[in-house]
Amino acid sequence: MNSYLSIVGNFLRNADIYGPLVSFIVAVLFFFYKKIKPCFADKIMLCFLLIQIVLNTLALYFAYNLISNHWVYYLNSLVTQIIFAGYFYRILHFPYQKKLVVIGSLVFLFFQGIEIFFLYTPPVFSGYSSALNALLIVGYAIMSLQMVMHEMPVKNILQLKLFWLVAALLLYFGSSFFMLISYQYLYKISSDEGVGFLWRIHNFFLAISSVIFVKALISERVIPEGR
Repeated sequence: MNSYLSIVGNFLRNADIYGPLVSFIVAVLFFFYKKIKPCFADKIMLCFLLIQIVLNTLALYFAYNLISNHWVYYLNSLVTQIIFAGYFYRILHFPYQKKLVVIGSLVFLFFQGIEIFFLYTPPVFSGYSSALNALLIVGYAIMSLQMVMHEMPVKNILQLKLFWLVAALLLYFGSSFFMLISYQYLYKISSDEGVGFLWRIHNFFLAISSVIFVKALISERVIPEGR
């Protein structure tokens, strides 16, 4: 039993790399086999998966060599905010939604700068700006669902690429928000093993979300981009 739990624990420790990597490979093989050119949404999802593979591998390398990898997580939040803010700004139809995306992104950039230069106190990772990033992406995703429900371009929403993309984002960033917002508190009251368990949960949700991204990538129905 203990050996089984150890295997599961070791897998979850690196699931933030395995999940995106397998999903990325499956998606690339799908487009190659079907001879389909990825659309804008596909490129965004592939870019996100590739970013997770590269940055999470880099973070793991630094951790094994006892080097601080906190800057990798800040970079991850910054890049994901940029690509998803850009994506939702492009596809959202209503002007007020586009304005909210711009405002949200500017607030995030300002707050992350404040956190890095004034609030960050090594060796504890300060996850507040990363939590804000997750919350904003959840907000962008919910606004896109509002747009879809308003216009309803298909009878079955499960046919839409955007639905599965949003489902993946809500699962991953929704769960990440609660983990990141409470990270410092849990670090203070828990042992390193407890924090490690928390990150394994995070990795599990990223792996599951990566699988849902594959469903989004192979879905063919798209909505018209924002006007």
